[in-house]
Amino acid sequence: PDPILWLLTGIAKEGASLGGLPVAPGTRVWTSQWAVHRDPRWYGDAEVFRPERWLEGAEESIPEYAWFPFGGGPRVCIGARFATVEAVLILAVLGRRYDLDVDPGEIRPMTTLTLQPDRDMLATVRARGGGA
Repeated sequence: PDPILWLLTGIAKEGASLGGLPVAPGTRVWTSQWAVHRDPRWYGDAEVFRPERWLEGAEESIPEYAWFPFGGGPRVCIGARFATVEAVLILAVLGRRYDLDVDPGEIRPMTTLTLQPDRDMLATVRARGGGA
């Protein structure tokens, strides 16, 4: 899952260096979860949809802050746990009851204030047989 906001910002409390460049205290620093979540150092086949990469225990092989859709540290989103639980429940209920066929065309993200698809995403929703 990708974050809705694709950039986070903060102010450096202390001096540091990023990529060999000095960062003075008080400097505004931007980071993109969208880019980090696709970094091949942390994820093999980062662009491939592989939900099994999140199976129980698998996240232990991913360094801290290599996945941070809700931010991190003292300013992490207060609703992160709720949003995650809610998403799992909704997807489980819908996945049990419906099949979804999505148009296979490539979708590219548009970077506005939030990430959005560059075109309408066409899909067919079919009720699964057998009830539930």
